[in-house]
Amino acid sequence: MFKSMWIFIQYWYMRYLLVTELYMVEKWERVMIHFVFFMIFCVISLLNASVVLHSVRILNIRGLLIIKIYYNVFIYTIN
Repeated sequence: MFKSMWIFIQYWYMRYLLVTELYMVEKWERVMIHFVFFMIFCVISLLNASVVLHSVRILNIRGLLIIKIYYNVFIYTIN
């Protein structure tokens, strides 16, 4: 089980190195580029967590208020 998982991870890591052409660079350059990719991923995640989710929360709150207003109007028109 673990051997097959390890082979699977090695396979996709090698594909990643081939696609990004990192197999041609030295070890310290590869580590530096991985660090840069990781920092870019962290910044994008922070942007998602702070800006996008906050905006969605505000839109969701406004949407719930609109739904409650329509629901109240609907109840009053039925009665």
